[in-house]
Amino acid sequence: MIAVDLLLLQMELEAIKPVSGELIARACEDVHDFPLVYSARTFDGQSLVWFDELIPAELRGRLSREELLAFETETAIDVLREADIYAEASQFRTYTFPEDVGAAMFCLAQRFSRDDPRIVAFGFGELAAEVFAVECEGEILSACASARQNAKAAEAWVVTHPNHRRKGMARQVVTAWAASLLKQGLTPFYSHHIINENSARLASHLGRVPVFDVTVIEQCFPCPGVYA
Repeated sequence: MIAVDLLLLQMELEAIKPVSGELIARACEDVHDFPLVYSARTFDGQSLVWFDELIPAELRGRLSREELLAFETETAIDVLREADIYAEASQFRTYTFPEDVGAAMFCLAQRFSRDDPRIVAFGFGELAAEVFAVECEGEILSACASARQNAKAAEAWVVTHPNHRRKGMARQVVTAWAASLLKQGLTPFYSHHIINENSARLASHLGRVPVFDVTVIEQCFPCPGVYA
């Protein structure tokens, strides 16, 4: 699957639906934190930008497409602020997993139900039905589950207890999670904030290759502007 198709797959996972031109719409009514602007740069050389369809056309016209394609967001944030729409920008990097993710890499990871008391105590009881975790003497040390999942793809959420980091546990639970999804015919995604060094280090240890970077400009709340 080419990078732009993977990008569209993740956008669908986040309930972001491209519509006519460079506009995006909410795929369902209960979407929270919907981006005002969504810019993407794939690692095979494509750059794309979309605007929330609810932003007035006149205001969209004042946002520099060229700057946004270059991930330069300062001017756009100033333009939005002039319209009493207060916003901030964040940048993320996303990776996928190969089919041969490696069955020998997660011998410590076990499959748990989210209803398992140990999983609930670890704070993963509200995530996907299956959780992959490393457990010792009744305590969960590291766990991975789908933060988002649909019929096509899922995105990882991984947490390791502060006292047990840098022991390879996160790598094992994420690999087990990804392998399970691949067996079901789903696409697993691993994403992190671009400045999150721990997550970037984990991606490197997993041997993953990034497929795209995304910069989103989101509204800060409460906001008194016309977009509120």
